[in-house]
Amino acid sequence: MNEADFFRFMETNGPNSDGGKRNYLSWLRYVNELYNPNFDSLTIDVVEDIFQQLRGTQQTRNKYTTNSAVSDIKSALNKYLAFVASEERTSDVVTDIQSVLGGIDTTKKTEIETRLGQGRYRSQLIDIWRKCSVTEFDRLDLLISSHIKPWRVSSENERIDPFNGLLLTPNLDKLFDLGYISFRNNGEIIISDLLSSSDLKRLNISNTMRLYKVVQGCIPYLAYHRDEVLV
Repeated sequence: MNEADFFRFMETNGPNSDGGKRNYLSWLRYVNELYNPNFDSLTIDVVEDIFQQLRGTQQTRNKYTTNSAVSDIKSALNKYLAFVASEERTSDVVTDIQSVLGGIDTTKKTEIETRLGQGRYRSQLIDIWRKCSVTEFDRLDLLISSHIKPWRVSSENERIDPFNGLLLTPNLDKLFDLGYISFRNNGEIIISDLLSSSDLKRLNISNTMRLYKVVQGCIPYLAYHRDEVLV
């Protein structure tokens, strides 16, 4: 389940309050615990099947056992179904690459290399950071070049600006890319409320983490990330 993008989808598609949005996430997490459905392939038939299973186990489950609670869960499933069907979902790496595959000229190749964290952009990023921007882990072959202002909304110059990037371990890169974490101008980490204490423990994420140094050129991009990406 893509919680970060779904939360953004609900910003313009309801429910209105943050509490309501978090309730939807809680209900969907419960469904995931019970049935582990493939949320990205959700269909009307799957939603109806889950609804009927919830109705049929109301007397044996210890949570969400009322008719109204089951209806609430179905509403959350239908909302996620609308999210899956929408065109507003965040593009992934493959989609980004396909969008620039109109030809094989040098410019197109450079765009592909940039998106994959290779070439001149990555070399310049390594010159700035030398190691993971947070943990200081220095196995460069295991670090990911992570754009601060996402590739899909960056201008051509921003896409190759090494100040629009951090070197991150894979778990930090994924969290940063999805907006579960961000950083203040002084380097302090910001952790989304959508991550539970259990999530943080399993991912080895701490609220004491921070960028190991402040790079002035990154600050405008960090401001964008906090305002537009952090959930």
